[in-house]
Amino acid sequence: MIRGFESGLAHLKARRDDHLPPLACDRLWRSGRIDGGYQEMIHLASINERPSLVSKPLDACRACNIPGSEPLVAQDNFGFSVPSLGALVEGWVLVFPRRHVLALNQLSDLEWSEFNRHAELTRQMVKVAYGEFIQFEHGSAGVGRTAACGVDHAHLHIVALSIDLREAIHHIEHEVGAFDWEPVAGRVPMGVASDYIWVQDATGQWMAQADVLPSQVVRRAIAAAIECDEWDWKLAHRRELMLRTSERLIGARQS
Repeated sequence: MIRGFESGLAHLKARRDDHLPPLACDRLWRSGRIDGGYQEMIHLASINERPSLVSKPLDACRACNIPGSEPLVAQDNFGFSVPSLGALVEGWVLVFPRRHVLALNQLSDLEWSEFNRHAELTRQMVKVAYGEFIQFEHGSAGVGRTAACGVDHAHLHIVALSIDLREAIHHIEHEVGAFDWEPVAGRVPMGVASDYIWVQDATGQWMAQADVLPSQVVRRAIAAAIECDEWDWKLAHRRELMLRTSERLIGARQS
């Protein structure tokens, strides 16, 4: 079931129509007066990369509270999708499983199948609205690791772009290190104990493992590929892109 579009869009439009200068908007954002769910995620991101400050996964997770506090693209019993905070391009959506896990490889085969059905709804909406897309996940092996990019709840990125992600990552090896890629089919295998990156683009589905995965590897690579200076979602929120993504996906649903 897809719902939450109109209320979410009104929420974003109200924020846009305040006509506050960017710095004033950011001060309100950080103060918690707007966008409580994402504001708490930004706060958690500032401590999640220091594992000693985080105890149990659920203590640190605010992604679980996004439904009900943020505009959703889609939701059902198995997952929910939301325009990405800090998107580098329009048409960037995050898809979260309902069950709290740190990485999608921790879902059982049945849970993965159910989550993937929800993700397919979101993929089809992005395809109708934007055309080609890529997908990726930064899989974290534990709480508070840089692989999670500050969000200790598994999430799939669906991005309205057509680029070779492995090639883009190769171009920033000097920043993030080199990766050994192996093809995968359908999903990251259960039981992977390390951090990992999973990507899907026109070349297929690929996975690379790492003892310690740097923060936001794929975001950095995409930013470099499209010549965008700021890749860190915690520093550049780009709320206008969230609004435009919601508007386009509403149109896709209604077409």
